[in-house]
Amino acid sequence: MCATQHGFAADYWALGVILYELMMGRRPYPGINRKEYKERLLSTLVQVSNNDKPNDWSDESRDIINSLLLRKEHMRLGHKGAQSVKDHPWFKEIDWEMLLQQKVPPPFIPASVGFLLMRPID
Repeated sequence: MCATQHGFAADYWALGVILYELMMGRRPYPGINRKEYKERLLSTLVQVSNNDKPNDWSDESRDIINSLLLRKEHMRLGHKGAQSVKDHPWFKEIDWEMLLQQKVPPPFIPASVGFLLMRPID
């Protein structure tokens, strides 16, 4: 974007975009083509207000999205490393060590996953 190099902070911003889409059910930077999308991305600071947040989403979810979508990398959550993201209150229930060891059961397993895993590779 804009012929600049991006580091890991761009990944945290992308996580914010994904979380925004999950919460709001729409893209944070709508556009009908790449040019319009880029213009909106560069000109708009997207933040979820308390009034826009769905009732079944926590204040912590709104805060992590807003913290990840900050345009200036030095202000964005995660700019000092992954630990600051992992320490965010939205992740308070996550046992990172158990997750790393793959000992955390998934909260949801789609019914079709068995079919996908059993499908022969062409």
